[in-house]
Amino acid sequence: MLLMVPRFDLTPEWLRDVYAPRLAALRDEVAAAGAALVLVLPPPLDRPFAPRGAGRDDARMLAGVVERLDPGAVFLGEELGRLGVDHLAVRLDPCCHYNAEGHRVIGTLFAERLLARWPTAPAAPAASPGSP
Repeated sequence: MLLMVPRFDLTPEWLRDVYAPRLAALRDEVAAAGAALVLVLPPPLDRPFAPRGAGRDDARMLAGVVERLDPGAVFLGEELGRLGVDHLAVRLDPCCHYNAEGHRVIGTLFAERLLARWPTAPAAPAASPGSP
């Protein structure tokens, strides 16, 4: 799940009283359905990639909430920075849209995480009689 948060609402009280309970409820609902929720926090693309919570106070507050709710969350800016990716090489615009190379890098990153979490895929169901 990709998280976009409106800046005007990002206060400690809003994060604690509104955002965190909503995310917790969503996480629990997904778990009850037998799935796993993985939160993905995208970085702005108008500056080089940085570690989680770097810079603004609101970014640090959000990172803290997300880390408590989902220790496996993907802080995309941190991951791309760790890989040495240049933000200019993967962006379509300075907002939040990636170009083809950006999608390739992110797709590879996600595929590696999925394979690390579930190293063997379940066996394909047997074909039923009369099916190709």
